[in-house]
Amino acid sequence: MAHISIVKSKNLYISGVINVLKESMSEHIFELYHYHGRNIFAKKPFYNSDLLIIEIAPEVDVYRIVNKVKDSKVKIAVWANSKISRNSLINYMKLNVDGYFYYQMELEELSTALKMILNNDKYIHPYFSSIILEEYLNAINRNSTRPTGLLTSREWEVLEKMGSGCKNEEIAERLQISNKTVNNHVSSILNKLRVKDRTSAVVKAIKNNWIDV
Repeated sequence: MAHISIVKSKNLYISGVINVLKESMSEHIFELYHYHGRNIFAKKPFYNSDLLIIEIAPEVDVYRIVNKVKDSKVKIAVWANSKISRNSLINYMKLNVDGYFYYQMELEELSTALKMILNNDKYIHPYFSSIILEEYLNAINRNSTRPTGLLTSREWEVLEKMGSGCKNEEIAERLQISNKTVNNHVSSILNKLRVKDRTSAVVKAIKNNWIDV
């Protein structure tokens, strides 16, 4: 028996699917939690879950939840809807969680995905697989245009996040480093690119096809 927790928005579709799963996978316990900002962390039960599924929605801070739970033994999956942008999906792929679900999966497929993750396997919906391939090919092309030795690999990551519009606090959270470290990386990037500000750094990187936005 496994304890499966789901953190979600007001999405009725997911609620309906979970209710069906409660019957078809009755050997497991399913708990639904509606996201209410910081208050969600007061709900201790999902820290003790075997699997935590987080809906990707504007009102759900997926990154914050993952960072809070990542050091525990809880397996984590994210559930994307059809309205999410490709660039956002790519960023969520970098969370390196145990499962990536996509909107309106067939019940049998969802059941299989849950069993795979609980058995210590990874599950990636085919929609994400195509994005992984595209991103891999883009990365090969992008890396071939980047000047060797100009920036460190971490500085390129920070520059990519800057190009996505992330503030230093967001970059720190997504890359799981301190704000001070991000500040140091940004200063180093500006110095190495010989520009005065973040905007100029991003513009230069885009013009030279060093990053995608």
